[in-house]
Amino acid sequence: MTDKVYFRLGGGFGDIIRTYLRGEHYWNYLKPLKEKYPHVKTKAIGCCHNTQVIEMVQHNPYLDFIENYGWTLEGDYEKHAKDYTWIHDAKLLQGLSPELPKLYLSDEDHKIANDIIHAGPYIAIHPFAGLPDRIVLPIDKYPPLIDTLIDKHGYNVVVLGGTHGRINQKTMQIYPESFKYQRKGLFNLVGQTNGAVSVKLVRKCTRFIGTWSCYICAAWVSGKHSVMIAAPRHRKRLGQVFSSHWAKRGDCREIYLEGKQDWDQIRGRIIKEIL
Repeated sequence: MTDKVYFRLGGGFGDIIRTYLRGEHYWNYLKPLKEKYPHVKTKAIGCCHNTQVIEMVQHNPYLDFIENYGWTLEGDYEKHAKDYTWIHDAKLLQGLSPELPKLYLSDEDHKIANDIIHAGPYIAIHPFAGLPDRIVLPIDKYPPLIDTLIDKHGYNVVVLGGTHGRINQKTMQIYPESFKYQRKGLFNLVGQTNGAVSVKLVRKCTRFIGTWSCYICAAWVSGKHSVMIAAPRHRKRLGQVFSSHWAKRGDCREIYLEGKQDWDQIRGRIIKEIL
């Protein structure tokens, strides 16, 4: 019997949010495995182009090691596994009862998230995306939207984001994410916290507004009422995604923007769809 097994973290950060929280790729066997075979060493191997992949699982008590090697189309898990065996091939699953994995945070991060959650109902917003062409609503159009949600509709608002490190086998590209707006009722966490905190806040939010990016994946997995703002040129690709493994995505409304816009009308459309 093998005494070293690994679990796979592959794709983008949104893919990892989906597979981990849904217990796919055998993540739903991690806790049962470790409880039945405490001597077995467990490792997460990331073939992911996002540096945040580590944040998603770094406090999971059932993992002994975590490594991220960057993304390739092939997902070179075997090359990095060395003397570890993929959990699917380890012949240890028989007799185990699958259990959805939890999102584990440090004590400090847990407090950051809970202080916001306990402050009252809030709408989470993620205006950014790892691929810049997916950002079709300019950042400077968000403050009036936030003001309307807070002043007219009585919600708190949480804005999520941080510097995104996108890695592949050849280059590393950094897309700075910046949002300077501050006011009462707004929790501006851009660049202030990590991916796991952001995922928890999306899972506990009342509504979610975002682009085609990682955190809308957390909203979909959690069945949140959400609005995704995208470009028409992405409609075909999104249709392919939604018809396959993303078919279960909660109550998601889509708003497609391209070209010259009347921003007051756009804000009205977003408000109408999100409430």
